[in-house]
Amino acid sequence: MKMMMNVQKLILGLCCLMGLTGLKAQTSRPPKFEVALHAGVNNSYGWELEPEFFYNPCRYWGIGAGLAYTGMLGTDNHQGVSADGRYRWLLDEDRPWYPFSFRPKMRLSTPVFSLGSDRESGFSISLYPGIVVPFPMNPSYTVNYIPNVDQFVGSPVKVGTVKGSGARPVYYSARVQLNYHVDRNFHISLGYTLSDYDLYGGMRRLQIEGKELNLQNKKLMHLFTLGAAYEF
Repeated sequence: MKMMMNVQKLILGLCCLMGLTGLKAQTSRPPKFEVALHAGVNNSYGWELEPEFFYNPCRYWGIGAGLAYTGMLGTDNHQGVSADGRYRWLLDEDRPWYPFSFRPKMRLSTPVFSLGSDRESGFSISLYPGIVVPFPMNPSYTVNYIPNVDQFVGSPVKVGTVKGSGARPVYYSARVQLNYHVDRNFHISLGYTLSDYDLYGGMRRLQIEGKELNLQNKKLMHLFTLGAAYEF
């Protein structure tokens, strides 16, 4: 009888231990989803804002995408004189670059290098290879014509439309990122992205009065970002 009671106690103890172990494994399971927001500046005198969403099958890799908005520090004013010299033309759009881009990517991360006894805070490094899909790919623009005289005041006397062509549908990018994990769910980051993304790809072949626009021409884009992310 005494041996049976000891066996019962052992079984009960093992059940409790297994229950606690299962609960610990469940609570320590890494988060599956991540939302992030990144803001930065690039070498084309532009700024970017990109929200991201990721699904993480495991702690060290995931798949996701971002939707980026790009603006310029200042405006691009494009204007010139018509072929017959009678009119001055002005591009009605002061943002002749791609305003939006869709950015699917993969996340590859190192383990968190803990600081002291707190294993939830520390640093990690992430790599994000991906692609950039700008839209609209070949946008249309309005061209206003006014008389080629000094100090003209009034409405355009003629309006035309031009459309870009031959734009690349896909560009490639890679971001390396240093993360500081405040706790298990929240981290802030400092990132650098290298890409062949051409902000003016939709306007490279666009001509007004037989001439192409004078646009920036960067072989590679360099983007520096600050970000914050929450995992759940």
